[in-house]
Amino acid sequence: MSDVFHPSPGDMDFPADPQIHRIRVINRNLFTIRDRYDGVPYEFRPNEFVDLPLDAAQHILGYPGEPDYRALHMAKRWGWNRPEHVQIDPDTRKMRFQELAGNIEISVETFEIRRVSDPTRAQPIDDPQVPPDLSPDELAAASTRLGKTSRKYATLPVPPGAKE
Repeated sequence: MSDVFHPSPGDMDFPADPQIHRIRVINRNLFTIRDRYDGVPYEFRPNEFVDLPLDAAQHILGYPGEPDYRALHMAKRWGWNRPEHVQIDPDTRKMRFQELAGNIEISVETFEIRRVSDPTRAQPIDDPQVPPDLSPDELAAASTRLGKTSRKYATLPVPPGAKE
């Protein structure tokens, strides 16, 4: 059995294409939430956004998942499973932990990696001035020179009594 998890295409909300996905989280509660994933501390201050990698979002927030599942996940993780958190508010008809978890806004940010001619200005995809990718000949020429330098070392005088 392999230690690598390969989700089936329907398991995740993310397309399998050359893009980078990050999760942006905004805590709309009136208190700070602190958590940790893989040794990295995350602090969710009120009304400030925090960017998370996908695996951290899955571990901390239960993302991707249905809102009810995420609320239960956050309630267990952050201690919102005490008696005062499971009482139903008569106005909203929700339990307190559901209201707290509902105040955590989660959005997906998608970034594309593509070639640009000027590093200070990104080129639109449909711009005809975008330089084409390297041809196979250019790629082969670049790979043969990869790691080779044309350094010229200075000839130093040989000290007296040393072997050449």
